[in-house]
Amino acid sequence: PSNTERLYVMCVFPSGSSKGLYVETTEGYFKHTFTEVTETKSAQALTGATSPVCTEGCSETVTTTSGNIIVEKNKTICLTGNFTGGITFQNEGGTLRICGNAILQYVNVNGGAKMMIEISGSGTLQTNNLNLNSSSNKISNWGVLAISGNISPQGIIENYGTVNVSGYNNNSGGVLKNYGTLNIAGNFNNNATTENGGSLVVSGHFNNNG
Repeated sequence: PSNTERLYVMCVFPSGSSKGLYVETTEGYFKHTFTEVTETKSAQALTGATSPVCTEGCSETVTTTSGNIIVEKNKTICLTGNFTGGITFQNEGGTLRICGNAILQYVNVNGGAKMMIEISGSGTLQTNNLNLNSSSNKISNWGVLAISGNISPQGIIENYGTVNVSGYNNNSGGVLKNYGTLNIAGNFNNNATTENGGSLVVSGHFNNNG
């Protein structure tokens, strides 16, 4: 009716959320554009997880630029600066914490040692492959993890930052928890547990097998 001064209008979005408001009419008509606003929560808000630092909790701080770093029982080895070389976990293993830039040419896990790798928010790790062949092995990333090859972990990968990988095969017993950005250039085969609270982009096929 031409004498209507305002209308109450509600829009229901495809996601199920809705937004309503009063709209003033002008010369018998009204115009309004509805925009859906979604709430995006950070990884810390979702999980309570915070990035580790290399200023505390370190058994040893490595500043060398090359060589082989040994990680042994109950030790937390913190890597700062730029490093190119290899890592060996032995004598039950420990934790490698990366706060700088690391290019790992190999990762050796000897005698059933535990492998724990933490990449801080300021850290980057580049490698061709990472073998997580045990459920006790774990990678936690708050920075950037770039794997130029495929990965087939049976351990745990928690991502709060950015992971770029060629292909991903989540083996039986493996656990993937992604709260950041995970880019898979090839296929993603999920044979175990995957929890996604961030952005999971698969350029190839996504096969949910298990």
